[in-house]
Amino acid sequence: MKRAYYDIKPSNYEAVGNGSHMYRWDIKEEKVTDQMAVAEGDEHQPGERIQYSCLEVVVWAPVTSNGILQAVLEAKFPNNREQKYINEYNAALLGYYGDEGSDEAQEKINAYKEFLYQRALLKTQVDEDCKKLGII
Repeated sequence: MKRAYYDIKPSNYEAVGNGSHMYRWDIKEEKVTDQMAVAEGDEHQPGERIQYSCLEVVVWAPVTSNGILQAVLEAKFPNNREQKYINEYNAALLGYYGDEGSDEAQEKINAYKEFLYQRALLKTQVDEDCKKLGII
């Protein structure tokens, strides 16, 4: 998932106007060196400026908290990655990657646990934002 960049701080939710809405999260302020040289007499000096980056998804009406969460999860974990983690986790528990203590099995178990952790963080963020926005 790629970050989007803005010159002004974007809102975390806005209507696009065609029945869709933009939901943004993980909005960060960043100082960057502007590579466009600023002429000062005969010298050219690069300037510093502020930009904002975020992660964003398009959500179609009717907008709900669950709809936003689904769009965020699909963007963050594309192509049924959740199902892949579940399958590999179960296979590790059943011994298809050696016993549970093997490096390969532990890698599959840890990958699923990390997925669950990241999913919980995203759900909490979406729930908090939706509460502030009055979205059920």
